[in-house]
Amino acid sequence: MNVSRANLRRFRQDPTFLGHVITMHKSWIFAFDPENKQQSYEWLLAGEDHPQKVCHEASVLKTMLIIFWDSQGVVHCKFMPNGQGIGAAQYLQILKNFRASVCQRCHDLWFDRCLRTRGGRARPNYVLHQDNAPAHQSNLVHRHLEQVAMPLLPHPCTAWT
Repeated sequence: MNVSRANLRRFRQDPTFLGHVITMHKSWIFAFDPENKQQSYEWLLAGEDHPQKVCHEASVLKTMLIIFWDSQGVVHCKFMPNGQGIGAAQYLQILKNFRASVCQRCHDLWFDRCLRTRGGRARPNYVLHQDNAPAHQSNLVHRHLEQVAMPLLPHPCTAWT
């Protein structure tokens, strides 16, 4: 509840805040050939029974999509190899590639509107929103985010207690 209130307070102070959020999400993608309604039509003679429909089965292709987007669209995406999940080391590499994509595609977000931190380092004027997955919460990832001064939007707890 505190995280939600803090985000709402931040939005009220700066209505453009949501335009600076880059959200990360991951999802399993299964490949199969769905048959649409037009493709399933068959000619039947009068009195013939309709053929029984067969349920689609997910194919052996199962890949994870990791995608980052902001209010303007997709910033970066990565397809993991077939069947491979994501650990801290893989997520760290994805974050490094994400940062490079932001530098290339969103030049104004990364360089032109940088804020200065106390250490004199440039800090991007966007906020990364990611969930609380173990790979995202690892010490390896947190050290990298601190090192590159990448700000995080706190993610509210999803467990109901």
